Amino acid sequence: MCIYQNERGRLLCDINSKICKQFSLKQGSTLKATFADDESEYQFQMPEELQEVLRTDEKAGKIFQSLSPGKQRGLIALVLQVKSMDKRIEQSLKIAEKLRSGIHSPQLVLKKGI
Repeated sequence: MCIYQNERGRLLCDINSKICKQFSLKQGSTLKATFADDESEYQFQMPEELQEVLRTDEKAGKIFQSLSPGKQRGLIALVLQVKSMDKRIEQSLKIAEKLRSGIHSPQLVLKKGI
């Protein structure tokens, strides 16, 4: 979902087709929306698998906490994009290993040979 202001100052919202289908929305539909501050720590829900890995691997956990909020969100997103619990655990372990080896960028975590 993307919210932006057009040249006349009106706020517009682009919504992807999956959400449109889910709520039976069509082009030109009028919606009533309420906005609130995001008060979550990471702007995403921390996956349980990553949380547990970072809790048990103190060094990786400390490194994660020292990262910028953007890098933290990026690493969380890498875990959230995986559907299977086993793969989320595997992804979380890989992230911890990369953090300990000095690789902190979400873009580099998935690169092979680094």
